[in-house]
Amino acid sequence: MYSFYFPQAAWLILFLIPIMIGFLFLNYFRSLQLNHFANPLLIADLLTPRSQSILLTKQIGWGFIWILCCIALMDPIGNIHYVSTSSTDKNLMTQQLPQEVIFLIDTSASMNVKDGSKDETRLEEGKRIIIDVVRQLSGQNTSLYAFTSILTPIVPPTLDYLFLRLSVGELHIDQGDIGGTNFAKILQSLKEEIFSQPSFQHYSIILLSDGEDREFENLSSEEKNKQIETIIKQLPESHSQSFNFYTVGLGRTSPSPIPFAFVEGKPVLSKLDSDVLIRLAQSWNGTYYEASNWNSLNLAKDIKNKITENLKMKKNEKLISNTLMINPEDIKYDVYYQIPLALGVLFYILNLLLPDVRRKS
Repeated sequence: MYSFYFPQAAWLILFLIPIMIGFLFLNYFRSLQLNHFANPLLIADLLTPRSQSILLTKQIGWGFIWILCCIALMDPIGNIHYVSTSSTDKNLMTQQLPQEVIFLIDTSASMNVKDGSKDETRLEEGKRIIIDVVRQLSGQNTSLYAFTSILTPIVPPTLDYLFLRLSVGELHIDQGDIGGTNFAKILQSLKEEIFSQPSFQHYSIILLSDGEDREFENLSSEEKNKQIETIIKQLPESHSQSFNFYTVGLGRTSPSPIPFAFVEGKPVLSKLDSDVLIRLAQSWNGTYYEASNWNSLNLAKDIKNKITENLKMKKNEKLISNTLMINPEDIKYDVYYQIPLALGVLFYILNLLLPDVRRKS
């Protein structure tokens, strides 16, 4: 059985159409330029003309190169199999949950405050933590969402960790083009994304934010607690055993001005508000981390250990039965991107070596 890690790259093949049209215009442009120098009947005597058959062969070759590069980007894989790492594994097939790690990162304007460790913005610190967590994973599906007042899908479920890390690096403030933060709306959207259909999959949700919510503005302590309860209830209680919620608080508890944000000429201040982050983690079987108290690598390792421990607990409780799975570390597969890539390089070399005109004997 063969499949692709990144089938979305197939859309790039459509660029072959403008590439071929570009070659047609190039040929037309060259003929016009030649006609400026002399009568077309004399050009054959004055110049050695390009061979039309060679020209067509080279242009088709460039088309093949483009297609092969697109196929390589799709990252073809196949022959997925399982390698048991111990005699115990050979005798006792373990039952384990299929799993996905979902990253949610706040990209609202307050995440541009430079109060993270190493004098970086909260967003940059959050991106570094995500990349460190991804480096600890082995075999889990991963997906990435950015959020402000809305939830913006960035990377669909994938095992291509390199692609996810590159996508994390491209995140920017106000991703999705709508500012502010509204936890109730983004968790409602997340529920529709992952819990709209029955699934045996277990989710480890990792949310990174400074915890500020525009709905908290001007609320009393009692009103804020009620609003937090509303946020908690966005995720379904019936699925409480299907996921763990880990939260990471970014920023400092002392207020700092948000760059380029002013109200009536006064700077807007922002600080870490951990209340909703702590409650989310406590309510959904997870852990709250305050990033300023951790080295990002150690934090990432602890999150990975917590994910592993929680999954072992689920397995021991036998929440899923008759679902035969192998440890993610034991999943092996063959990658085939080298084949189209090598063919593309071969066509490229042949195109470079092929002369534009036939050699005269």
